[in-house]
Amino acid sequence: AQKVLDEEEISSARQINKIRYFFALFLFGPVLIMSVQAGVFWGIVANMSGLSLYFLATLYHTKILRTGNIKKIRKYNYVTVIADFTTVMISLLFWGLHEMPENLAFTLKNPIWLYMSLGMIVTAFQFQVRITMTSLSLVLVLYLTLFIIMLFQQPEFTNDWKAYIMGPKIVGPDIVFTKPLIFSFIAISVAATIRKSISMVQKIGIAEARRMTLSRYFSPAVVADITEHPEEMKKAKRQKVSILFTDIRNFTKLSECLDAETLVEWLSDFRSRMTKIIFDHSGTVDKFIGDAILATFGTPHPSELPETDARNAVKCGLDMQNALLILNSDWKDRGIEIEIGIGIHTGEVLAGNIGNAEHAEYTVIGDAVNTASRIESLCKKMERNFIISEKVYNELDGTQNIEKLPRVLVKGKSEPLSVYAVKNL
Repeated sequence: AQKVLDEEEISSARQINKIRYFFALFLFGPVLIMSVQAGVFWGIVANMSGLSLYFLATLYHTKILRTGNIKKIRKYNYVTVIADFTTVMISLLFWGLHEMPENLAFTLKNPIWLYMSLGMIVTAFQFQVRITMTSLSLVLVLYLTLFIIMLFQQPEFTNDWKAYIMGPKIVGPDIVFTKPLIFSFIAISVAATIRKSISMVQKIGIAEARRMTLSRYFSPAVVADITEHPEEMKKAKRQKVSILFTDIRNFTKLSECLDAETLVEWLSDFRSRMTKIIFDHSGTVDKFIGDAILATFGTPHPSELPETDARNAVKCGLDMQNALLILNSDWKDRGIEIEIGIGIHTGEVLAGNIGNAEHAEYTVIGDAVNTASRIESLCKKMERNFIISEKVYNELDGTQNIEKLPRVLVKGKSEPLSVYAVKNL
């Protein structure tokens, strides 16, 4: 989000720079003609000096922008603000002092002040609230200074607006409040717009970052659901899920034989392929544990039909085995060929954001998770690649090639488990 804001700030600064050139060229002719028509030599000098200063500041601004250095650009933005107001003030003061030096009310009523508001509005494109408030401060200081000097001149007050607009008299409330309030309202509106724009971009960036993080663990459909109902992720609840554990056989030996870059590249490829298959079967990647993957089916929401999640998990396991054949074929030339063990169990778990304020993650905990891990560890012992529990077996539709295995006692269980091997057809 910050990168987008910085790029947009530089882009806007370049656009403003072009507008400044156009503005300088647009004013040059009319100002020169009016100055000559006024027949005042010093008026020509004052106006042309102001425009020259403005043009030189703009020219140097172009040079700064070409560096692309955001820090330099931000610092020079203050110079451009000062140049804008200085150009206006040179003209404003000269003609005010030339026409009526004894009464600065003429200067305060001069419509040239309107150009000050343009300088503040332009700061909206710079995405820096400080510049906007700096410009407001400059205008108010200039106005207040002239106002104080005017009071020392003891101007004549009136309630007649015609006399006020057409002559040297002043309407107190208008000259005291109107311009300062208008300038303040413009600056505050610009500052609020900048803040809201920045806040919007940051919120979009945060939301996109969260979506990208979620997409690493959840399928696109689940990510969309979580994004629309984020409160559901915060609730820890007990629910029935199917848990899939997969582990790479002899990974330690493999890692010792490969250089770090090749190992990381291969492991990333392995995880990427397996994650896609998990997502394709409406599963969730709970976590990567070294070379192992823990996936769940039925989180964050169980399927409408109770048996769907177990069937999806088994289909996922079969497709993971098929994908492994392709992976081995692709990496065979580099001497990498592996086997994996897959274990699946169905049971009740506690699912939700678990952790503390510093670190929390959406995960599942409970005896069912431990049992799934124990079942996966049986693969090597029983010389099978894919083993499921009896609870999973009872929810299948009979289309799978299943082999009943001897009951086995696993760590943490007082009774032997009934397990089954799943074979590819």
